Amino acid sequence: MPARTSRVIIHNKTSYFKMVRTFDHLCGGEWTPGGWRPPNVIEPGRSGGLQSESDGIATGTEGYVKYDVIWGARRQGMVYIYWNNPYLGVTRPRFATHLTDVLPDCDYEAPGDGSTFSVDKNLNFYLAPIAYRHSDGGGDITSPGDLAAAFAAGPLGGVGLLFGLSGIVKDPQWEYELRDGQYGTLSAELAGGFSRFRSYNIPGHYIRHRNFLGEISHDGQPAEDFKFALVNRGPKTVALRSLNFPDRYLRHQHFEMKLHASAGPDDDLWLKDTTFYLDRGLADSNGISFRSVNYPDRYIRHRNFRLYIEPADTSLAKADATFYRI
Repeated sequence: MPARTSRVIIHNKTSYFKMVRTFDHLCGGEWTPGGWRPPNVIEPGRSGGLQSESDGIATGTEGYVKYDVIWGARRQGMVYIYWNNPYLGVTRPRFATHLTDVLPDCDYEAPGDGSTFSVDKNLNFYLAPIAYRHSDGGGDITSPGDLAAAFAAGPLGGVGLLFGLSGIVKDPQWEYELRDGQYGTLSAELAGGFSRFRSYNIPGHYIRHRNFLGEISHDGQPAEDFKFALVNRGPKTVALRSLNFPDRYLRHQHFEMKLHASAGPDDDLWLKDTTFYLDRGLADSNGISFRSVNYPDRYIRHRNFRLYIEPADTSLAKADATFYRI
């Protein structure tokens, strides 16, 4: 049995980004036999794992992998994941995202400040640490709340400290998720999965899709039609991604709300039509209202139980445009 191992699990939770391996390198140790080399491709909705192990007496294992993030035929950026589990010392990983490339942490002359850790907050995807576990030694941090708080604090403060362990462990395992949207505090706040959105002025009704159109109706079946993930699209902006059609988002088209998939990375209109400012509720500040990015005087509202984007210039319209996240 090897003295040290390191395992990384990557979950591609995005709806349309594909991860394509561009480079991997072991600075110490060897790949664990049995199919544990980094997978060449991790498709949307799929997961991939890799593991390295020590290959000598009193030695550890260290390495990194790089993946390009692809949408259609266009490269959107890249992710970098590094791990180091020495025989003596500190078990630690690093991760980063960048539009072009990231300098590796081993077998490379690092910059003078000794840091290559960075997160590009302007990409339309981000990498989130979701779990860390091991069998012996070191410190265990597995609480989702702790992970979310550290992620919200930022890579240099929170996540850097979170993964800077005080000791050595034999067999650490780290799990990451690639997610739609942009990195930031809002991403951590929205990371709780799928939500329902209840109408302010018709309390028994919720936002749903039916026949790929947006409407509100009584809570009913199929339950998945009522559930959407809030995807961070930048400062105070979000998109609503369907649970049961994960490649489709609520968008406005001719001012009517519909459930559409993107035509590809050049579909800038779809990107704008699916992006909304997340505002305080117009009729109740405890609720929320969705304001269109490309028509900033219009909000998602219900009218005759259908969903539209329209100006909220009356008391009724403000009430129709206010929802509670459940």
